[in-house]
Amino acid sequence: MKNLFHLRGIWGIIFLFFASAVAAGAGNAEDASVLVEEYGETAEAPPDPSAVEPLPAGVPDAAPVPPPPEPAPQFAPPLASAHRGKITALAAVGDGLVISAGEDGFIGLWDTRRMTAVERFQIGPWPIVSLSVRPARPEIALSESDGLGMYRVSVWNYREKRQLFSLRFRDPVSFAGWSAAGGFLIVAPSGTAGALFIRPETGETFASPDALAAHVSFAVTGSSERNMLVYSPSGTVSYWDLAGGVEARRFSAPVNLISPLLFGNNRFFAGFDRRGLVILDAASWREVARHNGLARGTLIAAPGDGAEFFCIAPSARGAVWYHFAVTASGALSVRRETALPAGLSPSCAAWVRAPDNDPASLVLGGNDGAIRLVTEAGGVSAAAVEHQTRIRSAAQARDALVFITQTGRAGTIARDYAAFRDGTPLVLYDAGSYRFVAGSEAGFVFWQNERTAPAPVVKENPAVRGRSLDRPPGNAPLRAVSLLGNQALLLDAAGALAAVSLETGRSVFGFSSAGAIDAAFLDGRTIIIARSSAAGGTPFLKVNIRTGETVPLAWPSRPAPPAEAGLGLYRARGGAFYAAAIEAGEDGAKTSLIALDAENPARSRRLAVFPEEAGSFARTETAGVFAATLGGDGAFLCTDGTIRPFERGPALPVELLDGENAFIILDGEGNFSWHDTASGTLIALFRIRGDVWELFVRAGERFLSGPVESP
Repeated sequence: MKNLFHLRGIWGIIFLFFASAVAAGAGNAEDASVLVEEYGETAEAPPDPSAVEPLPAGVPDAAPVPPPPEPAPQFAPPLASAHRGKITALAAVGDGLVISAGEDGFIGLWDTRRMTAVERFQIGPWPIVSLSVRPARPEIALSESDGLGMYRVSVWNYREKRQLFSLRFRDPVSFAGWSAAGGFLIVAPSGTAGALFIRPETGETFASPDALAAHVSFAVTGSSERNMLVYSPSGTVSYWDLAGGVEARRFSAPVNLISPLLFGNNRFFAGFDRRGLVILDAASWREVARHNGLARGTLIAAPGDGAEFFCIAPSARGAVWYHFAVTASGALSVRRETALPAGLSPSCAAWVRAPDNDPASLVLGGNDGAIRLVTEAGGVSAAAVEHQTRIRSAAQARDALVFITQTGRAGTIARDYAAFRDGTPLVLYDAGSYRFVAGSEAGFVFWQNERTAPAPVVKENPAVRGRSLDRPPGNAPLRAVSLLGNQALLLDAAGALAAVSLETGRSVFGFSSAGAIDAAFLDGRTIIIARSSAAGGTPFLKVNIRTGETVPLAWPSRPAPPAEAGLGLYRARGGAFYAAAIEAGEDGAKTSLIALDAENPARSRRLAVFPEEAGSFARTETAGVFAATLGGDGAFLCTDGTIRPFERGPALPVELLDGENAFIILDGEGNFSWHDTASGTLIALFRIRGDVWELFVRAGERFLSGPVESP
């Protein structure tokens, strides 16, 4: 196999045990020497999947991954908003629209005619590295990375906000782009030679020609998708007959070209080497022109068939826009050189052909998350954007939700969206340095995880002063807070715990467990600790807070080896107990979601398996139905041994809350969304925007709002 990868997300959980396959290339024979000339043609159809050769012996066939359910129509009006952080990629998608990807894990849709953001949707919790638009379809391929060894490629229908497939790679992805007619996706991991071809409808993969032993940083097919041109950073350009899987021709080229561009009706190839900009003849691959000393920037193809292109290059004052052309004699001509306004340092760019014969424009993506439209005369217009107020933590108790925003304000709203009344003011109070809130019927505990002071406090609502709680001894900041009845369980980063009375604020029990990750009440007398078991212990430890008796809880039960670590714990209102544990697997770490039986661990059962080590675990139970999210890829329902995804909101879940008659999700944008307990369908959505709160209710398409005030 060319590369090892895993299915990701909810569908990765469901299809964990299905293997991925690699097969030979597809297509019909075609003379590779005419590849450059045929780029401008229009392919009649993608290659016939039946032309794919049989899989090699011993390699299991790929299991097609069914797409998620069709999403319900979006009912909330779009919020004009920039990315939170740098825009990493831009692409035009027609009718004056531009799609952007950002380091915040979101994609955005922008109307360049009105210069406004019209849509915003979170793909994942990691920065998006690259974006490629599928020809003639509202689908995009995205490459993501957390910078710590997680590399993912996924394909989305950006109109429907629906994922077609997702693949996880062990190495950084050096190239991800579509074949000329969009029949398949070409993905090249940097740690292995060759590339994978992927059918976007199913995620089924098959290999590029076995003889392609070079690393790939750029690849393009002919319009009939039968031949392929490949550039390798080692300094080779090769043409491939995809039907026969053989190399037709090979040329030498400069090594390590950055920002490659094929332009001029595919007659020229440009890129940056260590000396500057270099232009190559795309038939002979001889160097035809240079611009030494030009800083490495972004290259953009010009509209039309002329031998022209654009370059955005950094300068001492910001950036310069170059309009280049290759003359008939092969010389590089600078048609226009325009200094952009001082301080403007674009992170990416795209050329947008506007509708209705409006002039085409250059669109720049900025480090501030917004786009700008630029004319060759140097005029710049910025998109009108705004951000909603982000809610960072929330808890439920009785009939209320208490929350803390990232601006240090705290407020209360009704847990039932039907209790909202149009025009009612929402009062936000100063939360001081508190960043998180936990709740029980006895009240709400406000706490923070950065310093040992101030101590956590218990309040009935954000408007009162509150009573301080004893915290574990030592100087470590708090890591987790769990409440049951009139008791709070505080865990710090050093593994020290304190069980505290909410009535008196005094500690009633102390304990210490090295490697403790999470802790929760099993009942009023017993707590369970989730911990690392790397030192030979078990992932879960049961402790009686009255007697101090400890009982290790092995998972899985012996004779199987215990899990590597307990990731998280949750006690539902009815007493059911859930946990997440990281376990060793044949292909690396995996994360199990467990219905934990604390009296007899052998009767515990796995509810779901995430095919890698998950970094987060959000969970809740409502109306007897359990829901969770593992790894930050969206929430799912666990009912009757089946797993079903929630309808996704604008952003990924941060916390799951018990709404009694509905699930409540707090997402990464600061929205509260209510979801049906049986289907996960989105029912209502609440957000704060400046000095206004807004509630959208799907039934009847109702919209409510009111002022946001501070005392």
